[in-house]
Amino acid sequence: MMIRPAAAPRSRRALAWLGLLSGVLLVSVLVPPVREAPLSLCLVHLLLGVAGPGCGMVRAFLFLGHGDVRAALELNPNSVLTFALVVALWAQAAVRVAACREVAVTLPPRTRWMVWSAAAMLTGAAWVYNLVWNPWA
Repeated sequence: MMIRPAAAPRSRRALAWLGLLSGVLLVSVLVPPVREAPLSLCLVHLLLGVAGPGCGMVRAFLFLGHGDVRAALELNPNSVLTFALVVALWAQAAVRVAACREVAVTLPPRTRWMVWSAAAMLTGAAWVYNLVWNPWA
């Protein structure tokens, strides 16, 4: 893994990205979590009638925002990793806005392939979990 400074970003785009990610994190802290979904936001569920790999992710984010990791994992096993990714992207956007610099992480091709493969397997595993065992999806 190599970390290198990148070119200065456009300020409007960086501010918009930071605002969007801040909104996601702020909503996850302010909105009280619920186990039963009042409406489905999962496109796979709406179109096909079965739980998709992302089913329960919004409610899991709300539980994570309130510190309930167990409930989030029950709703969607990938929620903790996805929430961590959102926090990491938020931190990167904050650095980009504050310092007008970006830290770009580049991975060698083999490592990049391994990361994509692991992400695909985790998404597939979460989908199987949502289809077979998840009582909340």
